[in-house]
Amino acid sequence: MTLRTLVQATILSTVIPTLIHAQNWRRAQPVLGARSAPVIEQRGFRFKDLNRNDVLDAYEDWRLSPAKRARDLVARMTLEEKAGLMMHGTARTGGALGVAGVGTQYDPAVTGKLIREAHVNSFITRLGGAPSSLAAENNELQEIAEATRLGIPLTISTDPRNHFQYVLGASAQSARFSQWPETLGLAATRDPALVRRFADIARQEYRAVGIQETLSPQADLATEPRWARINGTFGEDADLAQKLVRAYVEGFQHGAQGVDTRYGFTVVSDPSQADIAIVRTNAPFETLHPSYMFGSMQHEGNLEFKSGDPEFEEIKRITAAVPTIVTIYLDRPAILGSLRDRVAALIANFGVSDAALLDVITGKARPEGRLPFELPSSMQEVGAQRSDLPHDTAHPLYPIGFGLRY
Repeated sequence: MTLRTLVQATILSTVIPTLIHAQNWRRAQPVLGARSAPVIEQRGFRFKDLNRNDVLDAYEDWRLSPAKRARDLVARMTLEEKAGLMMHGTARTGGALGVAGVGTQYDPAVTGKLIREAHVNSFITRLGGAPSSLAAENNELQEIAEATRLGIPLTISTDPRNHFQYVLGASAQSARFSQWPETLGLAATRDPALVRRFADIARQEYRAVGIQETLSPQADLATEPRWARINGTFGEDADLAQKLVRAYVEGFQHGAQGVDTRYGFTVVSDPSQADIAIVRTNAPFETLHPSYMFGSMQHEGNLEFKSGDPEFEEIKRITAAVPTIVTIYLDRPAILGSLRDRVAALIANFGVSDAALLDVITGKARPEGRLPFELPSSMQEVGAQRSDLPHDTAHPLYPIGFGLRY
């Protein structure tokens, strides 16, 4: 398969016509919703200082693999904190059914004590009410967790919320979510694509209100007609249940491996295990006026990737191990000579989602962009050019309007 590159971006070079089926994905800056934890800024990226030690620890660095972050976190935990992490509690509410978590508001005193003192980190929610209220209540619990010693976020789970039947302990009463037939009704359609679509929609609804885990489906077989939980299954046929359970899980996980399987990728945590790596990075910059409000936030100065820079060293490590596609966010005209000869493909972007990027890399969409400015070949030529004239460096690495087409 010929590599193709980016909608609303510009292909600068590509040299490998190879089949992609694995990747090491370097993530873009996520949105951080810190409530009580301070935020650390490094090279234009933001991280939560969850343990408030003014150091970016490995478990706080969202750029690292989940395995590396987990190892670092577990090493910092006490035995009591590890035990609490293994519990799955009920987020308590007030009133007669508070112990079961039924109602529209949590009891922050009781549930907060479980978080702070018992170190419970995973809860089932049975709250009903408006989605906005459920999101606010879950955020309140996350704020309590963020204020603990290590600031580990809670995992909030739920029984099914998108069907018509309500049985306490087996489903949650919430008609505010999209309504679908029971899993038995989905089984009656015998349509894995429909099941995957349902699960993907339900996943987005859950995530929008702060739920990260679904306690479904009931993957057992309904071979005992007297069993009380048949309505949560896909029926009694093993072959049908296997297909529909797989589709259900893929929809809720946003893909078979936690990414959208429409791209056919398998995610790995080590570049040496990958067939190809995809790396996101930003144009180099300096903070030359840190004492001024706007100057401390703007990117200016150096445009060149330099040896010794931690991010460039990481790119060099990855490119030495596996063919690598690098996409650079060009908020300024970066100097890319030190990158060009190291990578399999070089992509300029001016703001792009992961989905759009992958669509073009995999050939689902065509590259359309052309450079709106030239990319200089060195800082010396930048210094020699006239600041009041357009595209006037002597030997640009890529001229204005450059962009490959496929």
